[in-house]
Amino acid sequence: MIFRISFEGTLRNSDQYLLTDPAIHCPEQRFGSTNLGEVGVETFFEGHECNRVCQHLGLRPNRHMKNSKVNLGSTSFHGKG
Repeated sequence: MIFRISFEGTLRNSDQYLLTDPAIHCPEQRFGSTNLGEVGVETFFEGHECNRVCQHLGLRPNRHMKNSKVNLGSTSFHGKG
């Protein structure tokens, strides 16, 4: 399991982004100091609020989410930590 938690980037044109500097959580400690493993994944879901990005990707709230709100007016992800 690999879970991409954060991206930085820039808008290249009206429908294309250049995404850089991902923070990745996975059970193996192979992506540097920002990889918090399973604890990082759980922490993300504790504070995550589904939004338009989730809807566009066809994602739904899941059993790990403590806060299963859906906010389609937001385009950013929020997590604790």
